[in-house]
Amino acid sequence: MSDFQHCSHLLVEDSYNKSKNTLKDLVDLQKNIQTEVYGYNFDEMQKKMSGILEFWKWNHLAIQSELMEAFDALGGVQDGIGNGVWKPWKKSHSKIKDIALSDLSERDLKDLKMELIDIQHFLFNLMISVGMDAEEIFNYYVAKNKENIDRQHRGY
Repeated sequence: MSDFQHCSHLLVEDSYNKSKNTLKDLVDLQKNIQTEVYGYNFDEMQKKMSGILEFWKWNHLAIQSELMEAFDALGGVQDGIGNGVWKPWKKSHSKIKDIALSDLSERDLKDLKMELIDIQHFLFNLMISVGMDAEEIFNYYVAKNKENIDRQHRGY
C-alpha cells in the first residue's frame, strides 16, 4: 500500500456557507499556498515554457500518486480492505461484491474524500499556472459541460 497519510482526524468546518464566492476562495487559497508558502512566482513561470513544464511534471506525478491513494482509500485503509479493492490478485478483492460505499467507516470515508481534495489541489495548480482564475475556470467548465451534453445528443 502507498505511504498513506490519514486525514480522518481533521476538523471539517462549514466554510462553504461563510463564503460569498466559493470557487474564487478555493483558487485564491491554492494560489496563496503556492506563492506564499512554496515561493512559486506564476508571472515569472509563465515567461518560459520550461518553468511551466517543470511545474506540470511534478503536479502530474502528484495527481497520479494521490489518485492511487484514493483507490486505496476507496477500499477503506483503516477499517476496510484497502488496496484490495482494486487488486484482483489479492484475497480481499473478492469482498468488493459484498460491500458498498456506505459500508466504509466514517474515518475511511473521510480519508477517501481528503484524497480527492489532494487531487483538486494539484489540478488547481495546473490551472493557475496557465493564468486561469475562478471566473475563467467556472466559465470554461460550464461551456465544456454544455458541449459534452450536446455531443451525447449528437450521437458522440
